[in-house]
Amino acid sequence: MLSFLKKLFPSLVCEVCGKRGVEYLSVGSSKKPQVRHFCRVHRQNMVEEFHKLFVAYSPNILVTSPHQEGSYAQLYPFYPVSEMKMMNFSNSDIEIVNEKLSLFGVKKCAACKEQASAVYFTTVPEMYTWNGMDMKQLQTSGGHFYCKQHCFKQIEGKLLANKNLFNDSGLVAPYGGSGIYVNTPL
Repeated sequence: MLSFLKKLFPSLVCEVCGKRGVEYLSVGSSKKPQVRHFCRVHRQNMVEEFHKLFVAYSPNILVTSPHQEGSYAQLYPFYPVSEMKMMNFSNSDIEIVNEKLSLFGVKKCAACKEQASAVYFTTVPEMYTWNGMDMKQLQTSGGHFYCKQHCFKQIEGKLLANKNLFNDSGLVAPYGGSGIYVNTPL
């Protein structure tokens, strides 16, 4: 039966064990993403794959605190500035993101003193509202400058936190230039 399901729905099975894949990692542009599925048991494998892509990504990024353990399905997507308009972000939200991205300059990682390439916002609550995204919360949030490796250490535990067996969740690898990670309900 499992081999039949794999043939019928190849993208809905865990790439590690072949069971139903309720978690996914999207790699590539929003127009042609490659979607990789993982079961809950192999969520760690998905986060490890995400880690490799996250750390290797060279453009500067903004990272808000993920919320994967919620009571509803969650997506932790990356929005490149170049696609924010297409994704229905307001002009003022795009300006806020660009303003925060312009702060990098010669900032150093708070943990290792290497060149910073990510800003992590710890206290920003979910920025998804009934009216869409709301980036105004970023204006008052300080954020901490990190290299990608140390930024990932800040979010790793939260990315692994989804224990709700009934809620799917997904991660989107960064692509398309500088941008922002914003937790989004599915």
